[in-house]
Amino acid sequence: MDRDGASASLDTGYAAGMRAPMVLPLTAVRGIVCTWSPGSSEPVLRELTEGEAERVRIGMHGILGAIADCGASEEPVHTAVVEDRTGTRRAVTVDDGNCSSVVRGGPGQRFGLGFPWLDR
Repeated sequence: MDRDGASASLDTGYAAGMRAPMVLPLTAVRGIVCTWSPGSSEPVLRELTEGEAERVRIGMHGILGAIADCGASEEPVHTAVVEDRTGTRRAVTVDDGNCSSVVRGGPGQRFGLGFPWLDR
């Protein structure tokens, strides 16, 4: 789901005090979210507003690498894909049934908790 556009080459950002590229350095202009409910065979797809897409982009930069050890429950899984004006796309998955665990794939895959993105 990730795709690099012109903004992927921007040398911006810091992580743990060290220079590091940002996940998506430019403002997100569009996005989608797919929600898989337990037992459903097809996800529910929704287009994000510009503001919602930007909240997802901001949340992607806050994934700190925590992993939860909790029991699974019957809650949905959400995957959001956001894109900036250069065509760079990034995806993130939030598993509500596993302590709202977050997975951000691609190079430097990250896991985390407490993803502040949108009202689902």
